Amino acid sequence: MVRRVISQTPITASEARRLLVEETDEQAKLDPRIQNLIHVLVKFVATDPAKSSDVLKKFMTDGIPERVAVQLVDNIPQTDGEFLAIVGSDAALLAKKDQVLQRIKGLQL
Repeated sequence: MVRRVISQTPITASEARRLLVEETDEQAKLDPRIQNLIHVLVKFVATDPAKSSDVLKKFMTDGIPERVAVQLVDNIPQTDGEFLAIVGSDAALLAKKDQVLQRIKGLQL
Protein backbone atom coordinates (compact mmCIF):
# COMPACT_ATOMS: atom_id res chain seq x y z
CA MET A 1 0.00 0.00 0.00
CA VAL A 2 1.42 3.35 -1.03
CA ARG A 3 1.21 5.96 1.70
CA ARG A 4 1.45 9.69 1.43
CA VAL A 5 1.04 12.43 3.98
CA ILE A 6 -2.05 14.49 3.28
CA SER A 7 -1.82 16.76 6.31
CA GLN A 8 -0.30 16.80 9.75
CA THR A 9 -2.77 17.75 12.44
CA PRO A 10 -2.41 16.53 16.01
CA ILE A 11 -5.41 14.50 17.14
CA THR A 12 -6.20 12.79 20.41
CA ALA A 13 -5.93 9.03 20.78
CA SER A 14 -9.70 8.79 21.22
CA GLU A 15 -10.21 10.61 17.91
CA ALA A 16 -7.70 8.28 16.23
CA ARG A 17 -9.62 5.30 17.63
CA ARG A 18 -12.89 6.70 16.28
CA LEU A 19 -11.42 7.34 12.83
CA LEU A 20 -9.84 3.90 12.58
CA VAL A 21 -12.84 1.98 13.87
CA GLU A 22 -15.63 3.92 12.19
CA GLU A 23 -14.21 5.54 9.08
CA THR A 24 -11.48 3.23 7.82
CA ASP A 25 -12.51 1.11 4.86
CA GLU A 26 -12.57 -2.66 5.24
CA GLN A 27 -9.66 -3.17 2.83
CA ALA A 28 -7.36 -1.02 4.99
CA LYS A 29 -8.49 -2.86 8.12
CA LEU A 30 -6.99 -6.07 6.67
CA ASP A 31 -3.49 -4.65 7.12
CA PRO A 32 -1.95 -6.29 10.22
CA ARG A 33 -0.44 -2.97 11.34
CA ILE A 34 -3.84 -1.29 11.24
CA GLN A 35 -5.41 -4.25 13.06
CA ASN A 36 -2.76 -4.02 15.78
CA LEU A 37 -3.23 -0.26 16.12
CA ILE A 38 -7.00 -0.62 16.39
CA HIS A 39 -6.57 -3.37 18.99
CA VAL A 40 -4.27 -1.21 21.13
CA LEU A 41 -6.46 1.89 20.85
CA VAL A 42 -9.65 0.01 21.70
CA LYS A 43 -7.98 -1.67 24.66
CA PHE A 44 -6.23 1.35 26.19
CA VAL A 45 -8.18 4.47 25.17
CA ALA A 46 -11.37 4.82 27.16
CA THR A 47 -12.16 8.51 26.71
CA ASP A 48 -15.04 9.69 24.59
CA PRO A 49 -13.90 11.50 21.40
CA ALA A 50 -16.44 14.30 21.84
CA LYS A 51 -15.42 14.93 25.43
CA SER A 52 -11.72 14.80 24.52
CA SER A 53 -12.32 17.29 21.73
CA ASP A 54 -14.17 19.62 24.09
CA VAL A 55 -11.36 19.48 26.67
CA LEU A 56 -8.78 20.01 23.93
CA LYS A 57 -10.58 23.16 22.75
CA LYS A 58 -10.77 24.49 26.31
CA PHE A 59 -7.05 23.98 26.82
CA MET A 60 -6.28 25.73 23.55
CA THR A 61 -8.48 28.70 24.46
CA ASP A 62 -6.48 28.89 27.69
CA GLY A 63 -3.37 29.46 25.57
CA ILE A 64 -1.90 25.98 25.68
CA PRO A 65 -0.32 24.98 22.35
CA GLU A 66 -2.24 22.32 20.42
CA ARG A 67 0.47 19.63 20.60
CA VAL A 68 0.80 20.03 24.38
CA ALA A 69 -2.99 20.10 24.81
CA VAL A 70 -3.28 16.82 22.89
CA GLN A 71 -0.68 15.24 25.18
CA LEU A 72 -2.52 16.50 28.25
CA VAL A 73 -5.83 15.06 27.05
CA ASP A 74 -4.26 11.72 26.05
CA ASN A 75 -2.22 11.24 29.22
CA ILE A 76 -4.59 12.81 31.78
CA PRO A 77 -1.89 13.87 34.27
CA GLN A 78 -2.97 13.60 37.91
CA THR A 79 0.17 14.81 39.69
CA ASP A 80 2.65 17.65 39.40
CA GLY A 81 5.29 15.19 38.20
CA GLU A 82 3.11 13.85 35.40
CA PHE A 83 2.26 17.40 34.34
CA LEU A 84 5.94 18.39 34.31
CA ALA A 85 6.81 15.35 32.22
CA ILE A 86 4.41 16.57 29.53
CA VAL A 87 5.05 20.33 29.49
CA GLY A 88 8.75 20.39 30.38
CA SER A 89 10.18 23.67 31.55
CA ASP A 90 7.99 26.12 29.62
CA ALA A 91 7.39 28.92 32.14
CA ALA A 92 4.06 29.98 30.59
CA LEU A 93 2.69 26.44 30.87
CA LEU A 94 4.09 25.90 34.35
CA ALA A 95 2.14 28.96 35.49
CA LYS A 96 -1.07 27.22 34.34
CA LYS A 97 -0.31 23.93 36.12
CA ASP A 98 -2.90 24.24 38.88
CA GLN A 99 -5.57 25.42 36.45
CA VAL A 100 -4.91 22.49 34.07
CA LEU A 101 -4.80 19.86 36.83
CA GLN A 102 -8.02 21.24 38.33
CA ARG A 103 -9.78 21.13 34.95
CA ILE A 104 -8.67 17.54 34.40
CA LYS A 105 -9.87 16.47 37.85
CA GLY A 106 -13.22 18.18 37.32
CA LEU A 107 -13.86 16.64 33.92
CA GLN A 108 -13.48 12.97 34.80
CA LEU A 109 -12.33 11.89 31.35
